[in-house]
Amino acid sequence: NDDDGTYTLSLKVDAHGRNVSETNKANVLFVVDTSSSMRHPTSTTPPSNRIIDTHDAVLTIGDKLLAYNNTHPNAVEVAMIAFDGDVYERLDWTDDKTEFDSKVNTYLAYYYMHQGTDWEDSMKAALQKLATDTDDDPTFVVFFTDGEPSQYTSFMGAAENVKDDHGDPLN
Repeated sequence: NDDDGTYTLSLKVDAHGRNVSETNKANVLFVVDTSSSMRHPTSTTPPSNRIIDTHDAVLTIGDKLLAYNNTHPNAVEVAMIAFDGDVYERLDWTDDKTEFDSKVNTYLAYYYMHQGTDWEDSMKAALQKLATDTDDDPTFVVFFTDGEPSQYTSFMGAAENVKDDHGDPLN
């Protein structure tokens, strides 16, 4: 008690702190058209076509995203579905850049192209794939195609021609 009717209070706080850093995480699903129309040329100098351009774009985006894992382990996972008249799961969820590069270089190649473009089944397969992602990280779908669909899901609404990397049905 001070003589003027006021009081002086003291407060002592002991705190223990820790450094906390949050890492932004993400899952990215590439859905890629590999139909025969992707063979159409896009330039003559240097020679290129739609599938080569798409291959390069998928590889560039994926590699840049996966490079984030060098400083933030397990922050980014990618997967890939390819479609034409059928739908194929070409890469399961992974954070491994080498595996990603290998699958992109193998399956986004000229000789894996078939007739037909079935967007609808590819989107259904993407939805099925998203359901297998068990973490709470935000998931983004990056869709590559060059045109309108030429094939559709059956009138009953059941997905057709959805296959895994080995040609076995997913549904």
